[in-house]
Amino acid sequence: MIPYRLHPVELRTELMELGDLFRAYQQRTEPDLSLLAGLHARKAAAFASWAEVTGNPHLRREADRAEQAAQTARHQHRQRSNR
Repeated sequence: MIPYRLHPVELRTELMELGDLFRAYQQRTEPDLSLLAGLHARKAAAFASWAEVTGNPHLRREADRAEQAAQTARHQHRQRSNR
């Protein structure tokens, strides 16, 4: 849940948009690992910013997990593209 009073407002807007984009991605019939990697990278950046604004170490760990997910999706995409 994204706090309503989270500032800067651009960060709150980015987090809400990312939620919408992840939900839309889940509705896809075919995976797009490149797109998924980009979403995870955006999530990592947004959570890192949120962690910096709030000083919350749990959010920093979420940012790290999202970056790892982005790297994994990129790796899987490269694996599939090389076949």
